[in-house]
Amino acid sequence: MTLTETTLLQALSAHPTWMSLQFLAAVTGGTEVEIEPSLAALRQQGRIEWNSAPPGFYRLASGSAEDALDALAPAERAALHRRLADFLTAQPSPDNFAALLSFHHHQIAAACLLERRFNEALALSREALAWAERSADNEILELRLGELADLYFHWGYFQDAEQAYRRALAILESAGGAPQAWVRAAQSLAAALAEQGKYGAALALLETCRGKLDPEKFPLETGVSELQLAQWHIATGGLREAEQNLKAVEDLSASADLSGLQPYLQLQRGKLEVVSGRLAAAFRIFAEAAEGLERQNDLAGKLEVMLSVSAPLLEHSLLREAQSLIGQLAGWEELKEFPALEHSVHLRRLALGAFSGTWAEEDLELLAQDDTKIGRAEDWLLFWFHLSLAARRLGNQTNVEIFLKRARRIADRIAEFLPSELRESFFRRPDVARIVRLTEPSVPTRQKVRARRSTLAGLAEAGTVAPPQAEKDTEK
Repeated sequence: MTLTETTLLQALSAHPTWMSLQFLAAVTGGTEVEIEPSLAALRQQGRIEWNSAPPGFYRLASGSAEDALDALAPAERAALHRRLADFLTAQPSPDNFAALLSFHHHQIAAACLLERRFNEALALSREALAWAERSADNEILELRLGELADLYFHWGYFQDAEQAYRRALAILESAGGAPQAWVRAAQSLAAALAEQGKYGAALALLETCRGKLDPEKFPLETGVSELQLAQWHIATGGLREAEQNLKAVEDLSASADLSGLQPYLQLQRGKLEVVSGRLAAAFRIFAEAAEGLERQNDLAGKLEVMLSVSAPLLEHSLLREAQSLIGQLAGWEELKEFPALEHSVHLRRLALGAFSGTWAEEDLELLAQDDTKIGRAEDWLLFWFHLSLAARRLGNQTNVEIFLKRARRIADRIAEFLPSELRESFFRRPDVARIVRLTEPSVPTRQKVRARRSTLAGLAEAGTVAPPQAEKDTEK
C-alpha cells in the first residue's frame, strides 16, 4: 500500500461515516486529482466503499479500522482528529455536524490522556460535551456527560463529577432501557458523592440500586454495590452494616464467578479491621489485597491499599514505616496517571513532613482554601488531623488547635449531610471521636497511649505488609 493510500485509509478510519472527495483532500493535504487514483486502488482492494450520490462519498469498509489507526502515535491521532474537526467547523452550518464534532473532540481528548496532558483533555472533553448538547441527541449527550464526569473524578474534582453524573443519570431515567446501565451510572454518582463526604446520599442511592437489580441476573453489579455500601458504612461507623455487606459479597462469590472482586473485598475488610482497632489483622489483610490487585494490574487499587495502611502509621507515630511507605508511593512514576490519588499521596507526604517540622505557614493557608474544591473529604479530614498530631509532637500547641479546628470543620461538614442515626455512628468512629474529644475545651489534649510498631519494607514492590511486632510508648 502506498503512502497516499495509507494516509487516506487513516482519515477514513478516524471518521465514522461518509467523506466527500473535498473532505478527504483537505484532511490529508493532497488535491482531489492527486488522491483519486489511491481511492480507486483502495476500492479495488475492498478496503473502502463508494457512494455515487453527488459529489461522491467514501467510507471505510467494515473490518479495516483498527489496522490503519494503530500505526499512529497519540499526538498524530490527535492531529488527524483535529483536522477532521476543523474542516467540519468551517462549514456554513457546523451544527449540522454537531454529533461528529463531539466525537472528534472526544477522540482528541482521549489522545491527550494517553500523553498525560490532563488539562488539555479536560478542556477538550468540555468542548465535546458542548457539541453533544448542540446535537440534540440524548444518547450522545449521556455518553459525553459520563466521559466528562469520569475525567473530573479521575482528576479529583468530585463536585463537578457529581453534577455531570446527575445529568447523565437523568437522561437514562427518562429513556428507560436496561437497568444495569442506570445502576452503573448511579454507582459512579454515589462514588462522587462519597468522595465529598456525602455518605448519606451515596448510601441512599445504592439502596435504590439494590431494588433495581436481581442478584442472580446481575451478580457483578450487585457485588460492586455491596462493596460500595460496605466502604461507606465503614466510613460512617456502621461496622455491623459493613460486615453484612461484605458477607453478601462472599455469598455472591460462592454462587457466581466473582473472583475478580476478592482483592476489593479484602481492601474493605482491612479498613474494617483498622476502624475496629485490630491493626495486625488489618495489615495482613491489606497485604493479601495488594497482592491480588497487583495480579489484576490494578495500580489504582493498590495505591488505595497503601494509602489505607499509611493513615494508622501516622496516627500511631510509626514514622519510619510511614516514611518508607509514603516515599515509595511518591516515587512511583505511574502515580502521575492518577491525579486524584496523586493528590492523596501529596497530602500524606506533607503530613509526614510536618512531624519533622517541615511545613510553611503560607503553604498551609493555601491548602486550607482548597479543601472544598479538590481532593477527597476523608483525605482532608485525615490531613488536618495528622498535622495536629505532628504539631503536638513538636510542642506547638497553637497549631494543634488550629489544625484540629480545621479537621473538626470537615467532620462537621460530613455530618451535616448524614441522617441522625448515621451522624451518631460517624461521631463514634475512632479517629472522628478523637477529633471531637480534642476540640472540646474541657477535655485534656495530652494523653499517653500504647502503639504497636510494624515493619513495612517492600510493600510497593512485593505488595506485602508485615504485622506489628514491637511495642513502644508514643504521644498522640
